[in-house]
Amino acid sequence: MSLNRFSSPATADADSPAPSSDATARAESRVDGMAPTVSVIVPVRNDPVGIQRCVAALRRQTYPGDRVEILVVDNDSTDGTFDVLTQLGVRALRERSTRNSYAARNRALAESTGAVVAFTDADCTPCPGWIEAGARGILERRADLVGGFVRFSFDGAPTGAQIWDASTNMQVETNIRTRGVAKTANLFVRREVVEAIGPFPVAAPSGGDVAWTRRATAAGFTLTFEPAAEVLHPARRLGALACKQLRVGRGQAALLDAGGAVRRALWLLLPPRPGELRDQLRAAGHRPSHALFLRVWTAAWVCRAATAAGILPALPQARPTELGS
Repeated sequence: MSLNRFSSPATADADSPAPSSDATARAESRVDGMAPTVSVIVPVRNDPVGIQRCVAALRRQTYPGDRVEILVVDNDSTDGTFDVLTQLGVRALRERSTRNSYAARNRALAESTGAVVAFTDADCTPCPGWIEAGARGILERRADLVGGFVRFSFDGAPTGAQIWDASTNMQVETNIRTRGVAKTANLFVRREVVEAIGPFPVAAPSGGDVAWTRRATAAGFTLTFEPAAEVLHPARRLGALACKQLRVGRGQAALLDAGGAVRRALWLLLPPRPGELRDQLRAAGHRPSHALFLRVWTAAWVCRAATAAGILPALPQARPTELGS
């Protein structure tokens, strides 16, 4: 099967048919007698449509349903999202004290009971074999953590920002191989890991999953990539992507000392190097025309600047450097 990160709008259809009874029977026969219980954790804030789509996809899994619990945590929504959750037949929880997706995940972790904990996001659509593939990765690879494949989908002809998003964000396989980290958009974790390393850090609005999985691998737990554990994620347009990068910048500022934050922000204000950007796009399987490449390059620079803009205001709260104060 091709692992192309880009899918057509049709591929991203959340109303794809449910798996056949034969597929479910095959899944049950493969894991009969040893299927670990799985707690699926999904944080959500102000996204009633997305969470309904996500939960519907979780209901269509090939994994035995009696071995799965779904915990959805509303992170102080203001649009009635929690009311929607109460009608979805999931464990609907609330995290109001801290408006932070990692605080919401911690709330669900404290309530979860599964031997394996699976994480995804409200704007993701897990494919039917997602839980089965993730659990199999834990068992057959004897892994402690498993990161899955994130396939980006488009709502029409891709924009420059969408191509940049899909080519640079959530590169799970590369992040696992080169950095020993993964993202909670698609992550499976043994219960023993959670008990050993504790909850997600909540000081930063972004990057808590990277810090958490890095803590796990630094402690000696194994993290592997499972391409069959696949979720779909919509590629973001420029406005949404710039907002995300602003949040990423704030998260980076919380993890850097003052000197490192300044150096990072100044570097991000530089325009992207065309050659390096083309290499990134090719590595992700995309070769845009010259006109489209210019739009991708522009979007990349805007997003770099947005990340820098998230870092700079946080400098007064950054950890002092040895040469600082």
